Amino acid sequence: MNTLIKRLPLLAFVLAAVFAFAFTKPTLENQNPKFTLINGEWEMVTGQVGVNYRCGENPNVICTAELVDNDPILGEVIEGSEVFGAYIPL
Repeated sequence: MNTLIKRLPLLAFVLAAVFAFAFTKPTLENQNPKFTLINGEWEMVTGQVGVNYRCGENPNVICTAELVDNDPILGEVIEGSEVFGAYIPL
């Protein structure tokens, strides 16, 4: 019984660590936000492709892209970040 009482703080720490990871979800903080061109203006895309939007077949239009300094006013696209297709919100 005495050893159980000594190990209670360790057990509480292990349970706290398990619950800390069990009830959190990963965030996309390290990813640059994506933008889409709607009516000639860059708008930030929220959500995930296939869940909140999809990119339909259209090789001549940018579906989503990352912008330099995440600045939709200047709208400078980071080279290689473009995904081509028609932006279709779901």
